[in-house]
Amino acid sequence: MSFDKTALQTGDAVSCTVETERVGFHGYGMMLAEIGLPPGAEVERQSLDAAMTASGYALGSYDILPDRVVA
Repeated sequence: MSFDKTALQTGDAVSCTVETERVGFHGYGMMLAEIGLPPGAEVERQSLDAAMTASGYALGSYDILPDRVVA
């Protein structure tokens, strides 16, 4: 996980990049990732939709919950 900024003020936007890998089980099964969100965070759905398209739909779906993103 990496961030484009590490020092923020209230209302600032920050981009977070998450990379995952399934070690030892390539090619079958399903991986589930839960990415925690700080209180008050807002997630841009457009960035997740773009990630789905860019991944060739290896990222098949996501759900945005108040405290995390599940993908």
